[in-house]
Amino acid sequence: MSLSLTWDLTSVTPSDGFKDEFEQMDKMLSRLDTFEFHQYPLLRCTLVGDGLALCSELDSYITCVDSPKGEWPLQKLHDYKKRFMKAKDAFHRYLHEASIDVFDKILLDVTDASLGELFHFWRNTPPLEVVADLLPLRQRYAAATQRLNVQIDERKKPLSLSEAIQLRSHPDPAVRRAGFDGLEKTCHLQQVEFEEIYRDIASIRLQQLAPTAHDLLHIAATANHLQVEELHEMWALIRQERPSLHAAMQQLTGTSLWNSYDVWHQKSVERFPIEQARRLIIDSFATSSIEMATFAESCFERQWIQVIPDHSHGVSFCASFPSSKASRILIAYDDSLVSLLALAHEIGHAYHNHVLQNVHPLLRSYPMSIAETASTFAEILVLDHLERIGNSALRQDVQQQRIRRSMMNFLILDARFLFEQRMYEALQHKEEIDFSRMMANAYDEVFGGHQLHQPRSAWIWTPHYYVTDVPFYNFPYTFGYLLALGIRSLDSLTSTESALPVILRDGGTLPMQQLIQRHLDCSLTELYQQALQMVRSEYEITCL
Repeated sequence: MSLSLTWDLTSVTPSDGFKDEFEQMDKMLSRLDTFEFHQYPLLRCTLVGDGLALCSELDSYITCVDSPKGEWPLQKLHDYKKRFMKAKDAFHRYLHEASIDVFDKILLDVTDASLGELFHFWRNTPPLEVVADLLPLRQRYAAATQRLNVQIDERKKPLSLSEAIQLRSHPDPAVRRAGFDGLEKTCHLQQVEFEEIYRDIASIRLQQLAPTAHDLLHIAATANHLQVEELHEMWALIRQERPSLHAAMQQLTGTSLWNSYDVWHQKSVERFPIEQARRLIIDSFATSSIEMATFAESCFERQWIQVIPDHSHGVSFCASFPSSKASRILIAYDDSLVSLLALAHEIGHAYHNHVLQNVHPLLRSYPMSIAETASTFAEILVLDHLERIGNSALRQDVQQQRIRRSMMNFLILDARFLFEQRMYEALQHKEEIDFSRMMANAYDEVFGGHQLHQPRSAWIWTPHYYVTDVPFYNFPYTFGYLLALGIRSLDSLTSTESALPVILRDGGTLPMQQLIQRHLDCSLTELYQQALQMVRSEYEITCL
């Protein structure tokens, strides 16, 4: 029987115009206002958790149907989410400031051990202030990027931003160069508009969250359940590996100097039709967790996956429907190894949602440092499996993919992090900022001058600088990559099921140091070192 590769949205379709859902949330908010903080704390947490889950459900539906934004009450949905977030933060602050006697009394009613740990975490960690309303600026950014028309060579029809970026992987080097030049030129012409948007967003963050770049980084680390010192240690250890990573890039490109737009080109000729991809993903997951493999198979069977051809230039994603305990995956698929890994990545996100579906609703929230762990772990499982079963050509492709992934997480994201850090410092001191020069300098520093033609406009087409409530959205990807590598490495030392699901379940309730110590029996420092050792062994490169 052939697979149905068009998703079924029937079970997650809300009422027309979200009328019923908004009425339901009004009732939840009204109940929250009827009793004091010390009364019915578990009910309060359930109402807040359910309200946030319903907001996420509606937002995911909008993402999936891809209708014109004007048809949906986005501002109203945003306002509901903000009200529930404020209710959550208010209770968090109450627990943080309550007397020991009041806090202990609240704990008497808590029978869920994980919820009790969350309360202790909130007790010991001050809440972050809800950032000012950035939705208008985000919408302005989205509109500005949609207006970017990239003219390439003699093509009659200009390309969209995403289409131009995808030319990095084109087989023809001349097309790759033309795509890069066209993107840089187009972004340069519109640079003033994006500077204004970014300055406005950054200024609001400095006004509403923290007055200095250092304090902003502290807030970002706290939001990701990390200490600033732990974050600095992560980057310090990674930066020691730069010579090894540069050597790996030279191995990949076959030259000591390489063009930034050439490293994404796929030389692989191996094809993976979707039926084969399905089997490979299930078999790969089974090497680590039968539960994970069974879940992956159910994603196909329950029509949670919609496949579109890669030439449609669709953006792959996984949408979570926490109230319905479901996910939906859109994947741009062209039978390539990259597409296979992208599909595994999105199923990994869906697995994360699956792991959390039966926990207390308030525990479904987790820091961004955990958000990419399951998806990255899924990619690693597929790469490991292909390396075991593949011929020499496929094994070489696998190694090249590992190099690219480490380049992205250890080098490119470091450059983005340095750019953002220096941008806030300059803005804080009211210095003149040449955004494009600052981005190019960050790339040059990280790549040691080995990479040519730096993407000076990356600060324009990297949405993470604009669309997140908390700044420094880059390092959570790097941390999640290290965590996934560490889990895979330490899992291989035991005969038990993977530690991944328990780490995902506890990821929202514990500081990272405690989470790693509990489930991997090591410190964060040891996790970083174990992950980096795994990277070095994969490349067969001796650390310089």
